Formats: sequence, structure tokens, C-alpha cells
Amino acid sequence: MKYKAFKKFLVAGLGVLAVASLFSFIKTNQQVEAAKKSSSSLIIYFSKTGNTKRVAQRIQKETGAKILRITPKKAYPNDYDATTRVAQDQIRKNIHPAIKTKLPSIKKYKHIYIGFPTWWMQPPMIIHTLFDRYNFRGKTITPFTTSAESSISSSMPVMRRLAKHDKAKLTKGYRYTSNSSLHGFLISIGAIKRNRKAKINKKKNTNPATTPRPTNSKSLVVYFSMSGQTQKAAQEIQRLTNSNIFRIQAANPYPSDYDGYARRGDNERRNNIHPAIQGTIPNWNRYSTVYVGFPTWWQQPPMIIHTLFDQYNFRGKIIVPFTTSMSTPMSASMPYMRQLAQPYNATVLNGFRYTGNNTALRSWLQNLDLI
Repeated sequence: MKYKAFKKFLVAGLGVLAVASLFSFIKTNQQVEAAKKSSSSLIIYFSKTGNTKRVAQRIQKETGAKILRITPKKAYPNDYDATTRVAQDQIRKNIHPAIKTKLPSIKKYKHIYIGFPTWWMQPPMIIHTLFDRYNFRGKTITPFTTSAESSISSSMPVMRRLAKHDKAKLTKGYRYTSNSSLHGFLISIGAIKRNRKAKINKKKNTNPATTPRPTNSKSLVVYFSMSGQTQKAAQEIQRLTNSNIFRIQAANPYPSDYDGYARRGDNERRNNIHPAIQGTIPNWNRYSTVYVGFPTWWQQPPMIIHTLFDQYNFRGKIIVPFTTSMSTPMSASMPYMRQLAQPYNATVLNGFRYTGNNTALRSWLQNLDLI
């Protein structure tokens, strides 16, 4: 009797095990199928605010590559100002912060994407630590960064130096601006193939953008933009609020290349130079609400925004600041905006950092009762 019961139990157990094994086989097969194109690619990234993480995840989705997030053994402070002080000290003293993450072997990977936020026109020092810990000899490295202020070109000299030391091949780098541009970049380096069907559909569904004519609106979007990111934000605010719009341009134009306008912008900041603005804003006195947009440069508004407040009377107006930066929060620029508005007794509302998310932008405007 006991033998029969045991036999029954054994047969049932083997049946369960067989089903479980079959499920495991199917699941493993699915994972292997999904990872076919990723078996030789790896994404390694460092992210402080979460922006670089989102880009890394997008690359993973596009390419199917494996992904690894590196974090420092001693975490950066949550406070922005404290983080900047620590990071600046690491750069000045050439400190390579220890990595907390357990690093696996990279022997099987041929193509490695390395992602980071740009800090002071270069990769954070933890990227140096990554090269200390790994030998990238024979690997193909593709750098990507998140920054609305600095182009990838500012980080490439450091990446070239690190790659050259390991005798690794370095592809062109990429600064994230949108998912569509990221897709195009991945195609350009041969990481993914062009989807012809998607391209045809895009052509069919794309409508030319239109800019509304000036209206009798009591609100104005005034902005300064070098890379085009702030312009995108300004145009979306204009569309949502039905405001008029005016782009600030320097009377003496900034150089078009990043290194050129970065040097000039830094010189203006250090020497408190307020560059002259080209043209004038028509019907200034009509506006009661003014949206002021700019890229964050060196944790503050560019000096041409100071010129705006020198040249125009903001008395009695409501000022709504917005900025574009992938690494610097809006809070860094708010003290400057309040200081500029103070002589006019103008009201400064909570500002917004635009990262390309139009839903978040709409929510911000709704929370301020502006739409």
C-alpha cells in the first residue's frame, strides 16, 4: 500500500517537473530569441538624475543589448549644489571614485555603449574608473550623453584618450535630443537596420509645422536658444497657451560651433558681460504674462537673459521661467530669475525644466492655471 502511494506521488511529481521544465525551456527559448541581436552588445551607463538611464533603456529597446548601470560606492548627495561641489572636486583633483556595482566579465561583448551625463563639458570621473576596471582592448565603444547645454563633442577628447589607451575602436558619439534622432543615430553606426515601412508611414503622416500669426494675446513667450531645444519648448508653450512668441538673438551672433559659443558664454559669465540683443520686442507693454526660456549654462541663465531685463520693464508682469537641461534642475536658475525680477516687483512663478516630455510640460502649465 505504501509502495503504491509512493509510486503515485512519484509519477505526479515527475509530471509537474516535466511541465515546469517545458515552461522553463519555452521561457529560455524566448529570452534567447529576444537576445539574438544583443549577444555581442552591452550598454554600460552612469545616471544621477535618471535621464541617462532612460536613454540607456531606449538603446536597449532598439538594439536588444544587455544593460548595466554603474553606481559609485560613495553615493553623490541628493542636493544638487552639494553634488556639483563633489563632482567638481573630483575633476580638479583627478579623483576616480570607486564603483559599487559588481562588474561582470565583458569578454563576450564586441560593441559597448557607454552613457553618462555631461558634467563641466566632460564625462564624470566615474567613467575614468570604468576604464581603470576594464580592459576594452579590441572592443568597439559608442559614447552617448545627456545634456541640453553641452554637445557630445566636448566629451569626445576624453573618450578618445581613454579608448586609445586600451586600443579600443571609438565610433562617433551621440547627445540625446529625441527618440527619433537616437533611432537615426543607431542606424548611422550600423547598430540597427532602417525600417523601410516605418519610413514610408512617417512620410504619409507627417504634416508641416505651422507657426500661428501674432494675436492680441496678453501673454508672450520670449526665449534664447542655441541648439534648438529651447526653441522646441517655446513653440510648444506658444501652442498650448496661444501666446505670441519672440526669439532673442545676440546683436553680435554667437559662433555656431559648440566650443566657440561655450567659450564666449563662459567669458560673458565670468566678466558679467550683458550682450546686446538684436531687434526689439513689439507691443511689449501689452503683455501681462511673459514666459522666459533659455538653456542652462554653468548652472544659471545665459547673460543675454540679463540683457532682456536691462532692456525691458517687467513691472507688474508675471514671469514664467523655463529651461532646457538634461542634468541641471530648474532650481539652479530660479535665484537668478528672482533677482532679475526683484527691481520690477514682478511675480515669478515656479519654473520648469523641459526634457522633451510635452505631457509633463502641459501638466506644469495646468498646475499653474495657465491653461
